[in-house]
Amino acid sequence: ASRLVHDIRRVASGQRGLVRIGVGPIPARMLLARIASTISERYPDISIEIVSNATRQLLQWLVNREVDVVICAPVVNEPTGIHAEVLLETGIVAVARPDHPMIADPPTSIAGLFKYPIATLLVEPPYPELLREEHGIDLEAQVGRVLCPDIGMLVQVVRSSPRLFTAGPRFAFAEEIASGNLVVIDIPLPFRHQIQMHTSILAYPLPAVTRIRAIIRDTFAE
Repeated sequence: ASRLVHDIRRVASGQRGLVRIGVGPIPARMLLARIASTISERYPDISIEIVSNATRQLLQWLVNREVDVVICAPVVNEPTGIHAEVLLETGIVAVARPDHPMIADPPTSIAGLFKYPIATLLVEPPYPELLREEHGIDLEAQVGRVLCPDIGMLVQVVRSSPRLFTAGPRFAFAEEIASGNLVVIDIPLPFRHQIQMHTSILAYPLPAVTRIRAIIRDTFAE
């Protein structure tokens, strides 16, 4: 009831044109600039506020009405009251700088890939569980692993190291791959990366939020 009152006050105070969008690091790198530009052109009266964090925190903010829409990876045991809509699903590649040993001598297994340390964002389930159960790799215990707070820093760390590699959807590294600063390691990875749009099924249906959701769908469809 208190959250509904919050929504009603927001409409009554004229804030219905403000939409707060929470984004994970990879979708932010992919399409956030295009989404923001389209919103500005199509709906000049709508203001947007963009925040980024780990997936679990973003969804908690959504439950608490601190954001209106979240674009991020799926999570295990999603909070109640949340509707998830798949926007994109794609494969994952491993990349490293051109002089990394695995470029000239690609590993023949996932275990061989993880003989070298990985640089990652905060890894959400189920990837650590899949690596542990299906390949015997304990990602949390890996020596030399580097955790980065955002995708830009992650790319810079991997570009600067002759031993680190990273992995993710190919589009996350498209610019670096095209310029030759990062190279795809020749090993297939049995994982899929999914991006979802999350919204609260309990929030008052603000018209501005509905419009933003449509723009997000259209942008990912392109």
